[in-house]
Amino acid sequence: MSKQKLFTIGEISKICKIPISTLRFYDQIGVITAEKVDANNGYRYYSSETLILVPILKYYKEYNFKLNEIHNLLKRGDLEVLQNLFSDKINRFNDEISLLQAERDSLTSWYDLITEANGVLIQKNSSFQLKYLPEIQVISYQPKIFVKDTLKHLLVSADFTNCFEYENVITYGPLYIEYQSTENRLAGDYRECTLNIQIHKYTHETVRRVKSILGYAAICGYHKGTHENIDDTYSELKEWANENNYQLNGRSIERYVIDYWSTNIQEQFVTEIILPINE
Repeated sequence: MSKQKLFTIGEISKICKIPISTLRFYDQIGVITAEKVDANNGYRYYSSETLILVPILKYYKEYNFKLNEIHNLLKRGDLEVLQNLFSDKINRFNDEISLLQAERDSLTSWYDLITEANGVLIQKNSSFQLKYLPEIQVISYQPKIFVKDTLKHLLVSADFTNCFEYENVITYGPLYIEYQSTENRLAGDYRECTLNIQIHKYTHETVRRVKSILGYAAICGYHKGTHENIDDTYSELKEWANENNYQLNGRSIERYVIDYWSTNIQEQFVTEIILPINE
């Protein structure tokens, strides 16, 4: 019987194009072990069967299998075991794809807001309209308001950010602030406001603070620039509503297309004011 040919670790490294240090590591953790270790010099020798396993291992690594998973895969056992491992991996891939798609959608929505704002900013005259706003699902938060708090504190609220981080959700689109009283809002009283932002459907089912907003007809118009003079746009919207015989219900929502989240240049701020009407 012919003696089985053994390969040195250097030969395996050269044939399979894999570093010697990596082969030693695989041997130490039992993923790919040497057929023989010389007791005198510690040299490792590998069989032709082991040589075959290295390309298979490299192939599994291309699919991001973990080493403990690869260890089981290299046992070359029952196909059911292999199928179950593949199924688990495919499910994890699907989760990762869904997460990446949600993150892409979130960034795309921010890009779309910049595009929307640019279109508004180049318009010379303001235009108001009555439109139906479809209902949307949001994560909602009622902030703790302190006397010194300003609108800026609301727009960039650490507590609100912590809220959806705690809920482990992916948000997208603009911030909506609901004001129960338009008059109080214009007076700088934010005690009855609610912060809302849309959540991606990928994480929707895990959220406890979900609610619906909008889903009604409202008079809408854009305010351009600093929030300091937003009262002027409110006055124009109210006048337009009166001229067109629409009765406002006293509440308002501000949809912040561009604000401190995107730029410190307040002349580039764009805020959509939404005034619901009595139907």
